[in-house]
Amino acid sequence: MHLYEIEFSKNRGCDDPEFKKKFFFVDVRETWERNQSFLPMGLHIPLGDLEDRRNELPGDKVIVLVCEHGVRSLKGALLLNSHAIAALSLKGGLCAYDVQQGTPLEEE
Repeated sequence: MHLYEIEFSKNRGCDDPEFKKKFFFVDVRETWERNQSFLPMGLHIPLGDLEDRRNELPGDKVIVLVCEHGVRSLKGALLLNSHAIAALSLKGGLCAYDVQQGTPLEEE
């Protein structure tokens, strides 16, 4: 059995210093979506560019891919895993993260 998704709770969110040591976040949404709201960390690499830009990802951390609902990020995690890159998808996407954390995402 393979693990492709990760969840965060109110006690252990992506702002947790221990998570920042182990995980690196990549937003795989389109630019127009990211311009509306985003997590203030990691990289923005649209899913369509992920394979060509995978060399920009750190090799010493697990990559956590995020999108709006978790579908594109799961596709991205599977793509990176096929290239032997440790990657997970944020289960439920940014919508689930926002609800679980009870805090708004940053807006530009």
